[in-house]
Amino acid sequence: MEVYDGFSWAVPKAFKDAIASCAFEEGDTLYSTKMAYGTWKEVVDKIDHAIQVHFPARNSRKNTSEDIASVFKANWNSAVKVEFVIGGEPNNKNKFIYTTQGRLFALLQTGNIGVLNKDNEIPKIPLFVAELKKHINDDIIELIKKNVDKESDKPNLVIMAYDETNDASVDKFKSIFYSLHEFKPEVIDLSLSKFTSLKKYHFHPTLSIRSIIIDSNSPEKIRDIIKKVLWPKRDSKNATKSFCDTITRIRSVSSNSFKLKNHISFIPYQIKRYGEIRVHSFNHSPVYRYRLHITKITEQNNIPKSLKNYLELVFVDCPNHLFIKTDFRVSKLKMEMDVDLLHHKSHKLIELAKNSRVFNKFKSRHENLEQYLLDNDKGTIAAELPLWIEECEFKDFKKVFNTIEPLVGHIEILRIEDDGKIAVWDYKPNAYKETKAHVQVFLYTYMLSVRTGIKLSDFICGYFDEVDAYQFNPCETIVAYCKNT
Repeated sequence: MEVYDGFSWAVPKAFKDAIASCAFEEGDTLYSTKMAYGTWKEVVDKIDHAIQVHFPARNSRKNTSEDIASVFKANWNSAVKVEFVIGGEPNNKNKFIYTTQGRLFALLQTGNIGVLNKDNEIPKIPLFVAELKKHINDDIIELIKKNVDKESDKPNLVIMAYDETNDASVDKFKSIFYSLHEFKPEVIDLSLSKFTSLKKYHFHPTLSIRSIIIDSNSPEKIRDIIKKVLWPKRDSKNATKSFCDTITRIRSVSSNSFKLKNHISFIPYQIKRYGEIRVHSFNHSPVYRYRLHITKITEQNNIPKSLKNYLELVFVDCPNHLFIKTDFRVSKLKMEMDVDLLHHKSHKLIELAKNSRVFNKFKSRHENLEQYLLDNDKGTIAAELPLWIEECEFKDFKKVFNTIEPLVGHIEILRIEDDGKIAVWDYKPNAYKETKAHVQVFLYTYMLSVRTGIKLSDFICGYFDEVDAYQFNPCETIVAYCKNT
C-alpha cells in the first residue's frame, strides 16, 4: 500500500480525492502508522493512533467546476465529526471530537493532536501549485541541474510544479511527457524538502518539483511540441467580443495571451547570448526572420509595456503550430474596406528606403531593408513580427472571415513615431500601384491591437517604397462587414 510522503500520519493514496479537496467523509479511517493498515486481528496491537470520520455523510462531496485549490480552501473550515482511537481502543474521555476539515488535515500533516481542539489557533491553509510555480527560481533550477544524469550530453529541462493529487497537474505532466516520446525523456521528481529556499513556506504536502530531461540538440522543436500540447482549446461560443468591438474600443485593455512560463520552466541545453538586435528564424513556410532591437525597446520610455512584453515573449511563446497548420494568411486575404489614404512624396521612410539600396548583406531586398532600418532608423524597433488571431477570440470570426482557420501574418516594419504612435509599415515596391496593401497593414495593426490589448487609436499604419508613402488612421477604416452590422 502506497502512502503520501509529505504527511506525519500514514495517509494512503486511496484518499487522493479527500486530500485534494480537504473533504473527509463518514467511514474514512486513518492511522498514524503504515503498519496499522490491514485486518483488525493483524494490526490491533500495531495501532498507535487512529481517526474515524463520522460526519459528513458519505458521498456528500459535491462535484464542482471550480479549481481544486478553491474547493480545498472552501472546505477548510467546514465541520467534521471524528472518533479518536488510541492503541486500538476507543478513548472514552474524548470518544467523539467536533472539529473542522482543516484541523483534521493539519493533524495528518503535522502529527500534532492538539490542533483538533477548536480553541487552539486555526491552522494555516497550505500553498498550492500556483504559488509553488512562482518560487521556481534560478537557484532551484541550478540544484535540479545537479541531479541530471552526467551521461546526458545536451540536457533540455522541462520543470514544473507538480501535485500528484491534482488531476489538472497530473494530466498536464502526462500530456507533455508523452508528447516528447520520440526523445526518450527521463523524469526527476524532487521533494520540496530538498530545496532550502522553500522550507520557510507552508506548501501542500503532496507538492513536488518534477522535471523532464530531454537529451537533444533541438530545443526549439521541443519547445514547439510543448506549446502545441498546452495551447488553450477554447470555443468561440464563449467569446464576448465581436470583430468590430476592437475597432471601436476607446481604451486599452489587459492582454490574456498564452505564456509558456505560466505553465512550465523550459531550460534549453544552451542559452544563447544576443547583441543589440536579437534574431530568430521562424519556420512559418517560408522562413521569417524576426528581428528585435533590444537596446531601443529597453532605452525608449514611450513604448507601452504590453507591447514590449509581446515583442520579447513572442520569441518563445509564438504558436508556430498555428502557422504551420493554416494557409489563411493576411497577405492572401481579400477583404473590402475603405480608407482615407494620406499620400506622401517626402517621408523619412522614403529616404531610408533609397539609402538602403547600398546595403546588400542578404539575398532578399526586404531583409536588407529591414536590417538597414533597424541599424539606421531610431524609430524602427522590430521587423517580421509574427501575429495571429483565432476563431475562439471573436464570436463572429466565421462570419467575418468565412473560415474557422486561424489568421496569421508578419508585420514587416514596426516603428515608434516621433509623436509616440505605434506604426505598422509594409514595404511595397511600386507602392502607387497597390490596391489592397491597406487591407493587409490594417489587419496587421488590428491583430497587434488584439495581441497587446492596445487600442487602435494608438496606432497608425501604411506602406511605402523609394518614391511614395501612404498612411492612414486604422480607427477611421471602414470595414465592409462592420458597416453592414
